[in-house]
Amino acid sequence: MFPRLTRCAFQTFGSGGKVQEDSSLCVLAPNIISEKIFIFLWFWYFLLLAIAVPNLVLVLLMALRSIRIRSYFLTMAVFSRQVRRYVYKSSSLRGEIESMPFGKFLFIYLLGQNVDYFTYKVQHNDFSASFPPEKPRYL
Repeated sequence: MFPRLTRCAFQTFGSGGKVQEDSSLCVLAPNIISEKIFIFLWFWYFLLLAIAVPNLVLVLLMALRSIRIRSYFLTMAVFSRQVRRYVYKSSSLRGEIESMPFGKFLFIYLLGQNVDYFTYKVQHNDFSASFPPEKPRYL
């Protein structure tokens, strides 16, 4: 990618006063350093890609209105299997989670990541009581 050696042409004055051209090999030290930096950056970009693609897939899965997928995400957010039982026990809650818009679900998911199960359960009950379930809009 980056040349390390190149041909260098030097013009010098010879013994008769004429211009004489000497050629030799020159080592390009900045290109060696640039090559190492670019190799590091490529590995760094592949690492970021390996992290970002699964994260994007998870966010796209969250946008689906499937009760199984959404209850799985809520279970993983709170790190408690009690959430799954709580969701499956209440049929009104299942319907609410299925019909919930993505932004509202994402808020509940992020809230679940930052609080424990009992606080989450109280907050979820308060949150669902304060907002009536919306009907999905189709274009």
